[in-house]
Amino acid sequence: MLIKLLSLPKRDTFVGLRDYALILLTLDTGIRPKEALSLIIPDFNAHSQEIYITSEKAKTRVQNIAYLNTYY
Repeated sequence: MLIKLLSLPKRDTFVGLRDYALILLTLDTGIRPKEALSLIIPDFNAHSQEIYITSEKAKTRVQNIAYLNTYY
């Protein structure tokens, strides 16, 4: 079922690649789609591979740090 979900977005288009990235981000970090869509560039730390979800963006109103996996 997960493989089917990942195969649905057409990755040769911008929209499909965006959707694929959002699916991977959600699966990898547990971030909610609304939280993911509200992220801006300063929320990402490439060096430490972290995403900062501020309390204003988080559904639970609690600041959170999501760690990215590096094994893709």
